[in-house]
Amino acid sequence: MAREVSLVWINDVGLLKKLFELVSFNHVMHLAAQAGVRYAMQNPSSYIHSNIAGFVNLLEICKNANP
Repeated sequence: MAREVSLVWINDVGLLKKLFELVSFNHVMHLAAQAGVRYAMQNPSSYIHSNIAGFVNLLEICKNANP
């Protein structure tokens, strides 16, 4: 049973859309996160952009790929 692994930046919506057009996924595993509590306390917008907005991008693309 073959598995495909794609490492993409979840904030690159264009690349994600292309990937979902090319590949019919059965499952999507989201492991992306920006770590580091101290940095997050000093730069919360960076974490919002990468962790939350990126996750929303991925959810929207998954939803639209298989409504």
